Amino acid sequence: MRVLLALALTCAVVSAQSGPAKTQLDPLSSGQPYVLGPGDQILIQAPNAEEISGKPFRIEVDGAVHLPLLGLMHPAGLTVEQFERQLQQRLGEYVRDPQLTLSVTQFRSETVTFAGAFRAPGVYILQGRHTLTEMLTMAGGLNENASRVVRIARQQSSGPLPVPNARQRADGTTFVADFDTTMADGKSPADEFVLKPFDVVTAFAVEPIVIGGEIVRPGIVPMGDHKTLPLMQVIYMSGGTTKDASRSHIKVYRQVPDSTRRNEMDVNLTKIQKGESPDVALLPSDLVIVPRSDGRLVSRQILAMTTGLALAGITAMMVTH
Repeated sequence: MRVLLALALTCAVVSAQSGPAKTQLDPLSSGQPYVLGPGDQILIQAPNAEEISGKPFRIEVDGAVHLPLLGLMHPAGLTVEQFERQLQQRLGEYVRDPQLTLSVTQFRSETVTFAGAFRAPGVYILQGRHTLTEMLTMAGGLNENASRVVRIARQQSSGPLPVPNARQRADGTTFVADFDTTMADGKSPADEFVLKPFDVVTAFAVEPIVIGGEIVRPGIVPMGDHKTLPLMQVIYMSGGTTKDASRSHIKVYRQVPDSTRRNEMDVNLTKIQKGESPDVALLPSDLVIVPRSDGRLVSRQILAMTTGLALAGITAMMVTH
């Protein structure tokens, strides 16, 4: 019953930590200069030029805007401050001591989406040229239980993804690639990868290892950055075995690929500790059960309930696709 209670509480904690996604849609909140572009709506306040003051103007697809009195201007590619100075210079040709302020009342919808196991998933304005590393920072980075391999989906209109494993989805509208953000030699490939408007970056949670039975702290053991974890390390992280544990007949249940079944492995922890047998590399979603030393194994009913709770916890931590 102890293992069932611990696993149930773990699942509840995982579920409680799942909150609403954060969304950042105001590009000015990043602190970076905003570069104007087609689709932006601007508002000019100029007390001595009523022809343009207090009226919204939309930047056209060619990057130009036609202003009364001032004529045709090209704000696209300029920051708000740069175009404000340009407007002031042009207005100075018509009025003495020109005074004006420029603001953006509606931003164009060039965004990237971060979904899944990020600290601050949501929709972010993609302003100018930004790498995956830069935008990951805005999304708060990856969660502790996230895989360092993220999936990037790009609209066909933006061109193919410059990644060797890139592939086109069956509907022909999107390119998809898996991208490893792991640091190597002090650098990450994400430092060079440039995102494009409407890219979707998805991070998947790594399935944890679940351990129960005669263990001091039964429950979920996160994988962190590791692809495998040694059995001895997992047991140590869980506080070790109890005095009633059978250390020579530990059971490891491993998921059969593309199946709901699990294979069973019998592991002798005593031999591993003595150096007589190699340690077992546990994989994500492995279920470890430590039976009692009196020869009694965990009953099939208890195992089924434990496995169900483990899978519930795993499902809560995963990102569905």
